[in-house]
Amino acid sequence: ATPDEAARGIALIMRNELGSALPEAMSKTHLVGAPQNHPMSPEAGYGLGLMTRGLPPVVVGHGGQGPGFNHFAAVSSDGSRWCGDTSAQEGEDQDLIRRCVAAVTNDDLTVSQ
Repeated sequence: ATPDEAARGIALIMRNELGSALPEAMSKTHLVGAPQNHPMSPEAGYGLGLMTRGLPPVVVGHGGQGPGFNHFAAVSSDGSRWCGDTSAQEGEDQDLIRRCVAAVTNDDLTVSQ
């Protein structure tokens, strides 16, 4: 799947279209103490397989990386908005995460903090 297809799949889950218990389980968050400048801060955490942002979560997401690429998929907690994208950066690409989160929240997070 492409990152945008993965984001759409997460959105379907968050909209209860694939089972009503999944959205709650995936967004029940455990705070991880991420630095305030991390794109999923404030109140960054992990749910069942998803990163979360906010209490209660307003954004959920999932990312991955390999040699020469990064993927990130961000979804609003109600599943109404999603964004998935790829970059060619090695290691965690916080600007990629910021762009995806900004597209979902309409926040201006595109400038590195």
